[in-house]
Amino acid sequence: MELRTALATQLDETGGQVDRLIGFWNDLKGNLDALATALEGSLTEFTSVTQEKLQEVFARFDTEMATVVNHLSGTLAELREATEDLVSCHTANVG
Repeated sequence: MELRTALATQLDETGGQVDRLIGFWNDLKGNLDALATALEGSLTEFTSVTQEKLQEVFARFDTEMATVVNHLSGTLAELREATEDLVSCHTANVG
């Protein structure tokens, strides 16, 4: 009889532990689902903000690069003009 009672007690305790484990698992699953939802929202926001900022950076880069190219074009035109003037002066002095 004592063995039967001990086994019944042990089975009851094991059943209680299984119930607690199932409860922990359900809590963990709920927390993981909430985390996945939060991460999905964060990634969507991060992607959107990153895309906007990259577009701003590239637009500014393009603007600044256009300014640099314009300055270089002006400088090259001035150099070309100065070179032509030097060639004209040299030709006039030699000739």
